[in-house]
Amino acid sequence: MSESDLPIDPAITIQAETSLVDPDTCKFTVGRTVHPGGPFFFDDRKRARGSPLVERLFALPGVAYVLIAGNVVTVGKEPGASWSGLRAAIGTGLRTQLLTGAVTTLDVITAFAVPNLNCSSQSQSIFSGLDALRVAPFG
Repeated sequence: MSESDLPIDPAITIQAETSLVDPDTCKFTVGRTVHPGGPFFFDDRKRARGSPLVERLFALPGVAYVLIAGNVVTVGKEPGASWSGLRAAIGTGLRTQLLTGAVTTLDVITAFAVPNLNCSSQSQSIFSGLDALRVAPFG
């Protein structure tokens, strides 16, 4: 099934919000759960292998990392990349993946990556929060 064969589903709402603190980060809030587990963090294509949604997003030029948690997908772009066109392509990728009904990520993949020391302070705080979740899980 190609992307053009998929029906348009108005029930899938996606709101994109570029971070004021880190302009290289954009949060996509989806009107339905993208993946019930997580959070899942992918900092490169190699880690994304086997996770169809993340592979789809990393295929877009300029994507640097992807964080998936419930109905929120946060995407970081490479500093030289522009959000112009990239936001729409990410939204299309999210919608396409949800319409296929395929698994978005593989639970067996390590969700917590070692933070890239060259990333922004906001990204560092995301990693710190993830580390806290790993050390002290809810329950």
